[in-house]
Amino acid sequence: MPIYPRILLVGEHDKGFGEPFAPSTVSGKRLRKILTTLPINWSLTNMMTPSSKEPNRRDISRLKRLAKHNDKVVLLGHKVQSLVLPILPQGIKLPHPASRRKIDLITLHEGLVQLSKP
Repeated sequence: MPIYPRILLVGEHDKGFGEPFAPSTVSGKRLRKILTTLPINWSLTNMMTPSSKEPNRRDISRLKRLAKHNDKVVLLGHKVQSLVLPILPQGIKLPHPASRRKIDLITLHEGLVQLSKP
């Protein structure tokens, strides 16, 4: 039985939908469409609550704990990358799935495909 990589994908916040990258959002639909085609164990999280401007101590502690239980951590989008990379320097930067630029969506897909390889 193959062992699939565990990948934690970090977004900004849940935009009030109650879950990271909610399936009813553009970014949630795009990201989940890619993820369901790849042989990985993935989980989604937010770097902070919707009311925050940046991660607080509780958010930082949670992110560090979650990162320990995953093989890779993916930081989606510029804001997440700039605020979380100092906290999780092992984070892999990929474009946000809501990007309007086709090249960003291709880069996101190709990056996730590469991460799905053991």
